[in-house]
Order: sequence, then structure tokens, then C-alpha cells
Amino acid sequence: MLVRERLSKFAGYDLGPEHYDHNYDEIMRAVKSAFTSKDHTDSIWVPDVASREVDRLVSKKQKELWDAHSGLVIATLEKAFAPLSRLDKRYTAFLLDRAFRQFVTRYSETADQDDLDQWLKALVNRTVEAEILQPWEVQQLLSTEARQFCQEKQSELWNRHADLAAPIVRRALPPAAREFEEYYTNRLVVLALKTISAEYTNCDSNFEAWLNRLVTRVIDEPIQSLTNDNGELRDEELVRLYRAGFPDCKTLLLERYNTILRNLAPSVVYSKNICPESVDRDEFIKDVAQETSLKLLTGLDTFKFESSFSTWVGTICENEARSLSRKVVRRFKDKKTREFVSLEELQKEPEASIPNEDHREILHKIIDKHRQQGPRAVKSADAIEWRHFEDIDTAAIAERLHTTQAYVYQLFSHDYPELRRIAMDDFGISGTDL
Repeated sequence: MLVRERLSKFAGYDLGPEHYDHNYDEIMRAVKSAFTSKDHTDSIWVPDVASREVDRLVSKKQKELWDAHSGLVIATLEKAFAPLSRLDKRYTAFLLDRAFRQFVTRYSETADQDDLDQWLKALVNRTVEAEILQPWEVQQLLSTEARQFCQEKQSELWNRHADLAAPIVRRALPPAAREFEEYYTNRLVVLALKTISAEYTNCDSNFEAWLNRLVTRVIDEPIQSLTNDNGELRDEELVRLYRAGFPDCKTLLLERYNTILRNLAPSVVYSKNICPESVDRDEFIKDVAQETSLKLLTGLDTFKFESSFSTWVGTICENEARSLSRKVVRRFKDKKTREFVSLEELQKEPEASIPNEDHREILHKIIDKHRQQGPRAVKSADAIEWRHFEDIDTAAIAERLHTTQAYVYQLFSHDYPELRRIAMDDFGISGTDL
């Protein structure tokens, strides 16, 4: 039973008695000759000897069959690769050895072949082509003519396989990648060809079906990694495309992150508690988002794919927030002559409502003029009007502006000099006139 199983394994199918009787006798004679008068108590001794003898017998059969067809094998090699067999005998011997190893590996297939000669020819051709496709260092030792032949043959094989693999790749591309079909087809075909070279000797008689299965398997994971859960190209792919010569992908990526930064910037600022108390958080967050966008615009080439693109952007966003925070703190520390009031005065409530109607009308015009200078001036103008025209206290103003009382005091103290300038330049009056 053991002998039958071992022989069937090499044959590739279950052998009947008529196929192994004479082999069985030969093997059992070898087992008996190995037996001596010494008492063998090891229960696996006989199976070991039987397995060894089966291996020896099969190796013998393989060598006999190969030798019987050696003329056919050499003729096949010389016909397909004449320059190699003529110019470099050592390399020819190397290729023949590779072909024999492949023959041994696939020996069990010989029993199923109706035309063994054709099967051997195909095996030799595939084996040698596979060796030529590999960047073997031994090729560097060949003569110039033989090496040139290898290079030409390699190019021919790659082009032939590329033409067959390209349609398979194109069919597998997701819709988001179709715009860049040529780029992705070339990239994935090269990836597939490397695997084809490594597994070339294992292909079956239906080469195109084998190639289709192999290419589909190889590109499956890379294809899946092209898009995100929404079916859009991933951020990293847009970076690759931009660097590959598609400038619109940079614009698309920046537009995508202009939207993302609206949530990312406040998340970073609030979670890390980066915003200084002396500035308005909303304005600070807008500045952080703007600076981060600028960094993406100018620094996209510095992304090294060492992390996800979103992680890289998050790091930039935090760095920009901390940098802006340090600038704010440094500006206040470095400013020798303050234009705003002392801390004790700053914490005092500004004078309440203005009773004089004429003065109120002029101040409204001054404040309206000031309001046109930007978002911060709008907040400052609202705060001053609420305080001096509606008699609302600072705490309530801070709540309305969604900010801190310290920032409201800063709005008052920073913008009073600007209001005095507008009053003098545009209306010809001073603060004391009012």
C-alpha cells in the first residue's frame, strides 16, 4: 500500500496493479537487501526504506525519459535560441539544466500527454524564455552578441505579454481611474509582467487563460487600493498622478482639502488647546486653515508616502497652528509701547451709552467706515456699538461673538486708535470733540 501511494504521487493519479507490479518487485527486493540480521525495533524503518527506494526508482525513470529525448530537447533549444547555443556553450548547459529541473518538477504530467514530444518542446521553450526574462547576472558574462540576443528576446517577450495583459488591466480599472487609463495600464502591466516572469514555467497549455488568471490575481490588491470608500481616487493616488504629469490632480486635491480643513483646523485647535486667549478663536482657526492650504500648495512635493496623506496634512495643520500661536505670543511680548490700556484698565468696563444724539450719529458713521476694513473690524464695530449704543456688558458681548472677554477687551483697546484716526482724517474731529 505504501509503495502504491508513493508511486501514484509521482505519477499524478492512482495506479492500478498492472502499472506497478514490476516496480513493486524491484523495490521490495531493495527493502529485503537492506534488511540484516540486526533486530530492527524502529516501527518506521520499513516505510523509510520503501520511500527512499521509490524516490530512487522515480529519479531513475525521470533520467531515462529525459535522456531518451535529449536530442529533441537540444534541437528545440538550438532552433529557438540559435545564437546562445552557438556562441556560449556554458550558458546553453545552464539553460538545459534549468529545463531538466522543470521537467522533474512536472514529471507527473507526462503520463497524461498524448504527444510527449510537443509537451517537451513547450516546456523547454517556456523554461528558457523564463530564464531570459529574469535579470540574471550570468547574462553579463556572455559575449556581446549573445547578450544582445538575450536583450532583444527579453524585449520581444515583454511586449508580447504586455499586449495580452493590457486589456485585462483596462477592464479591471475602477471608473475613477478611467481618465488616467494609459498611466494605470502601463503601471499595472509592468507589475504583472514581473510576476509572469517569476511564474512563467508554471503556465499550462492554455497560455491566455493562465495569463488572465495570473494578471487578475496580481492586480487585484493594487486596483482595490486606488479608490476610497466613496469610489474616488485616494489622496495618495492624486499625488502620484500630479507627479506623473497630471497638474489638474493637484488642483483637485487642494479643492478636496479646502473642504476637509474646515473641520480639521477647528478639531486640531480645540483638541490641542492651541489658540492663545488674547485672539478670537474663529479668526485664528481661519488663519490656520489658510496657512495649511498654502503649505499644501507649495509643499506637495515634500510628501514622501511614509504615512497616509491625511495624517501628513494633520501634522502640517498642527504645526501651523502652533507656529501662529507662537507669533501671537511673541508679538505681544516684543511690543515695547502698547497702544492699548493696561491690564487693570482693560478689565474695567468701558463707559456705557452715549447720550448725545449728534455724537451718536457721527460715531455711527465712523464705526461704519471702520467696519469696511475686514472681518475683524466687523467684530470690533459690533462690540463697540453694543457696548456704547445698547449698553450691553462685556460678558454678554463675548457670548454674542462666541469668544472670550479678554478678546473683547482687546477689540476695544486695539481699535480705539483706528477709530480716532478715521474721525480725524474723514470727519475732521477728534475724540475730545465728541
